[in-house]
Amino acid sequence: MLNLGRFLSMLIACGALLAGCAHTNARTDFDPSADFVSYHTYYWAGGKDITGGGNLENSLADKRIKDIITAQLSSKGLSEVTESAKPDLVVLYWIGSKDKTSVERVPGTATSARVVWSRYDPYWGGRWGRTYDEVVVRNYTEGTLIVDLIDADTKQLAWRAYLVQTVHKDPQKTAQRVEANAMAAFAQYPPAKGVPPGK
Repeated sequence: MLNLGRFLSMLIACGALLAGCAHTNARTDFDPSADFVSYHTYYWAGGKDITGGGNLENSLADKRIKDIITAQLSSKGLSEVTESAKPDLVVLYWIGSKDKTSVERVPGTATSARVVWSRYDPYWGGRWGRTYDEVVVRNYTEGTLIVDLIDADTKQLAWRAYLVQTVHKDPQKTAQRVEANAMAAFAQYPPAKGVPPGK
């Protein structure tokens, strides 16, 4: 079972957020009819584990995620309030993780004792005779963090950020990746007028 501590120590989440295992990606979507100028306050509704793997059983991971998102909301002039204060937005996040495998070919030539000989994909070529491509297989965990900003009045989704990246074994490094991706996503908030959703 993958808990959130491990999820963050391996996620937030994945080179597309890809160069091998340093994969990262941030994108956003929004409701073009939402009045983003009228949003000033928000209420935290919590987080949900998409995969049901116990990722949110670790309160430290939950706190890291909330701290990262809160910092971005604050940078956009949004203030946290209680539910009873009738906030403009409700903030909810979703996390999930998935084990993945990447396969890469590394060109090599059988002209040195230092060459790692591979039994995969041999071919003849070049003036030095037999040449091989070394096949490198990497197993990694890809993490996904989705941040939803919901209009508290209409109960409709106003803005969504998708953060995808590989999960590092060190929770602090994973948190740094999440923070970088969150900054990239919130750089697109509020959406510019005239820009189609999903751009």
